[in-house]
Amino acid sequence: MKRMAKQAEELRKMSREERQKRLQELRGELARLKAQAHRGSLENVASIRKIKREIARILTIENELRRKAPSAEQPPVQGSASQQ
Repeated sequence: MKRMAKQAEELRKMSREERQKRLQELRGELARLKAQAHRGSLENVASIRKIKREIARILTIENELRRKAPSAEQPPVQGSASQQ
């Protein structure tokens, strides 16, 4: 359990650009592993699960940081009562 917390901590220390780069690398690796699994040449099937979990960790951290950021980036909601 501590290993997962350590991985998340390391991901949080990365810059957004580093996390995005890592995410693209992992997605490419996942596609490669899925192709190997489809061909029947994948020896370590658990590696797909590990990659998916790391992708999920990165996306979770990105969402957490996006929610903490000021909402000035988001456009106003159209059709609200205060605009009429």
